[in-house]
Amino acid sequence: MNIVLISRSEPKLMKVAQEIYERYNVQTQVIAVDFSKGPEIYKPIREQLDSLDIGILLNNVGYYPMVRVFDLNTEEEMLTTINLNVLSTTMMTRMVLPGMKQRGRGIIVNMSSTSCYRPAAYLNLYASTKAFVTSFSLGLQHELQGTGVECQVVTPGMVQTNMITKFDGEIPWYISVTTPESLAQFGVFTLGKTSHTCGGWMHAFQVCWQDLVPLSLGTFFISRITAKAIGK
Repeated sequence: MNIVLISRSEPKLMKVAQEIYERYNVQTQVIAVDFSKGPEIYKPIREQLDSLDIGILLNNVGYYPMVRVFDLNTEEEMLTTINLNVLSTTMMTRMVLPGMKQRGRGIIVNMSSTSCYRPAAYLNLYASTKAFVTSFSLGLQHELQGTGVECQVVTPGMVQTNMITKFDGEIPWYISVTTPESLAQFGVFTLGKTSHTCGGWMHAFQVCWQDLVPLSLGTFFISRITAKAIGK
């Protein structure tokens, strides 16, 4: 399949597009846009996507605010988190969905997080936005039954990216950390098979044991991990 890459840094987009072409001989179009901005960014995106037959939409853009008590987040951080984690998924889904339904085929994949299952003190805003993504995706999947279009939500735990560097040395033994390559491979394997996946067997196991304990106790354990990141 040909690819459209949408992200903030045009030089990085061009570099990845070139790598994809050289390795797989796949055409890759790039759209440079900053998703942290407001609704005004979506008009130029729509204009560039309108003529394309979008078969798969992967909503992967996201933002991880600083780990700290909620009232220390600036208004800019709060708006950035909501724009990247909530508004982008909602708007991009709305943009491509009518075309998919008209053609009777397509799949929307929304990246959430295992933090959606339990409140997370000191990471409250991030966990809350991911709870929205999960609920939105599962509800949408039910709406799409019989249309030929599907929606899948992926709720991985910790992945070895720059986003988890703030937890270096504070991740307990019972929390599994996977690689981006493993997550992507597992995610592709589950396309069309399930509407809800954790992106790996170990992360699914972590969610299962969380479900075995009361909400208050699960919240306590998760919040202990985030609290260590700020030295509490």
